[in-house]
Amino acid sequence: MDMFAMARVLFLVGVLIGTCQSSTCHAQCDYDHVTARADCSSRNLNCIPVNYPDSLVMDLSHNAMSVLEPNDFNGTFTRLVELYLDYNDISDVTSLLQSTGLGSLKKLSVEHNIVYDLPYSCSLTSLEEMSLDYNSLHYLLMIPFCNNLKKLSADSNEILRVDFHAFFLDSFPFLSFISLRFNEIRNFRWGTDHPYKSSPNVTFLLDHNEITHVVLFVRNYFGSYLDRLSLSHNRLQHVYAELPSKFEIASNGLREFSGFRFFLPPEILMEELDMSNNSFDSLIQPEWAEGLHILNADYNKLANLSSTTLQGFINLTELHLANNRLLFISSTALSQLTKLRSLYLDGNALTSLLGAIFLNQADLVELSITNNQLSELYPDYFLGLDSLERLYLAGNRLVYVHSEMFRQMPFLTTMDFSKNKLKVFDLTNCSLLGNLQNIMLAHNSIHDISYILGHCVNLEVLDLSFNQIQVVPGDSLTGRNRALYRLELEGNPLQCDCRLTGLRDWLRNNPPSGLPRCQGPPQNSGAVVSDLDVHDFICDPPKASLSLAATVLPTMFITLIITLAVVALVICLRRRYRKKDHSTSAAEGVRGASRLTVGFRKTGVPTRSDEGYVDQAVDGDYMTPTPKEDTGEEYEVPTKTARHPYGRHQRHLKVIPSVEMDDAHFYEPVNCGGETRC
Repeated sequence: MDMFAMARVLFLVGVLIGTCQSSTCHAQCDYDHVTARADCSSRNLNCIPVNYPDSLVMDLSHNAMSVLEPNDFNGTFTRLVELYLDYNDISDVTSLLQSTGLGSLKKLSVEHNIVYDLPYSCSLTSLEEMSLDYNSLHYLLMIPFCNNLKKLSADSNEILRVDFHAFFLDSFPFLSFISLRFNEIRNFRWGTDHPYKSSPNVTFLLDHNEITHVVLFVRNYFGSYLDRLSLSHNRLQHVYAELPSKFEIASNGLREFSGFRFFLPPEILMEELDMSNNSFDSLIQPEWAEGLHILNADYNKLANLSSTTLQGFINLTELHLANNRLLFISSTALSQLTKLRSLYLDGNALTSLLGAIFLNQADLVELSITNNQLSELYPDYFLGLDSLERLYLAGNRLVYVHSEMFRQMPFLTTMDFSKNKLKVFDLTNCSLLGNLQNIMLAHNSIHDISYILGHCVNLEVLDLSFNQIQVVPGDSLTGRNRALYRLELEGNPLQCDCRLTGLRDWLRNNPPSGLPRCQGPPQNSGAVVSDLDVHDFICDPPKASLSLAATVLPTMFITLIITLAVVALVICLRRRYRKKDHSTSAAEGVRGASRLTVGFRKTGVPTRSDEGYVDQAVDGDYMTPTPKEDTGEEYEVPTKTARHPYGRHQRHLKVIPSVEMDDAHFYEPVNCGGETRC
């Protein structure tokens, strides 16, 4: 009896515990019967709810789970394919990885937890993808041996060292993606060997660590190889690895490749190399890069491209040389790159290009020379670019561009000349550009849109935002521009008078991404063009022109008359000043210490009275007449003597004697200033 009672008590306790556990883990989740997805996130759960056994996807993120029990998943979630346990407090995933009740699970995410270690054994035979980002892993000396694992991600942990070796049969035959970015790894050693089974090509993402040394082997004899090795943002000194197809070493402070050694598997060539943001001042092709198709050398210290700089890169189809220090490109620098299809020279200091520099680039499709210092373009710059489709020249100093510049590029579809100093962009001869569809001319100083609109039959997009355009004739939006469906005019000083009625109608049918607003007349200032009514567009453009002429022309005429009058006045004043100056000089000469004195004597009737001369004196009396007061009257006497320094004519004051004379007497001068004859 006692035994029966004891058994009964134990049974009731078990039922009670089961009931408690059952009630604890029967959470109310959002269940989608179509996709069989149970969303149990953000419910403050600390255990696994068991009331959704048919779920294919279960989201348990953002809860309060810290411990995963061994029996939490056994026999309950046999159909579960995806399980998300992100944003919890889980520190150990051993019971989860060794569970036998998750035979169908393919994807497991345990991100943003505090997992610090990983077990080696794994019972999740179907697991293909495991994410352990943002945890507390310190070392990666082993990986859970999940037989079908393909992708492993442990980004943003605290991993200091990776030393993983698996050179035994059937070790991770399908593992193809390993991401360990944003850790603190200093040394990376990895080796796997699959001599008897085919394995996929492998990708390693090891960016943003502190790696100095890399040793990497992924051996397989069935054609598999190292696909991508990304080591950007590290401190690389030595790399000893199989040759990857894609090699990324950006931002490592490198100046040369002396510490890089690669095994060269048969028929395997490196196709892509990213060496951007380093300190290379020259490009010397290493032997392991002879088959390169894509080279990214942006943000280095290249100053010139000579005929030998790119020697050996004969298979390049894409070349990035943006944001270097390029001042000069030799006319033969690109001569060997006959397969080039894309070339990027943005952000350098190029002021001009040599003619025929692209003569051997017949396959080039895209050319970008933005943010340089080009001020002029010449047609011979583009010789050889018969296949070019996209041309980008934004951010230069161009003022004038004519369609003749593009005569050699009949297949152009896109041109970008934004952020220049353009005043004229002439497309009146657009027959040379029959395939042109997109033109970007934003942030320039273009006033006249008539050189652009109405000439290109296939033009679809035209960006003229932030220019100086005031008027867009309505007829320019029809006719030859029937393909146009987007016109950007935001930031222009548009004059919304009757000349813009056609534009207003067109914009209503083809709304732009930016709203163009009116600057004038005052009653429409600030209004969106397409929001105005027809009666708001009132003006008489010819009258406005006449008014302007009536104001300007009279002003110009009056200004001209005033200018001529001022000139005439200046001339008169200068002449009078000269005349007065000479008069003053003559007067001073007469009044000075060397004033001329004349003595006369009385004579008879002169024989040559018309000239004022006398032949004989009547008597011998001499007289010195007293001159009358100066009257200011003058006369000129031509002279060539050196005594008179005032030029060819000397001005003299008339001296009229005051001695009384009658008609019968004449006076003959007998001495002049001490001389016996005047």
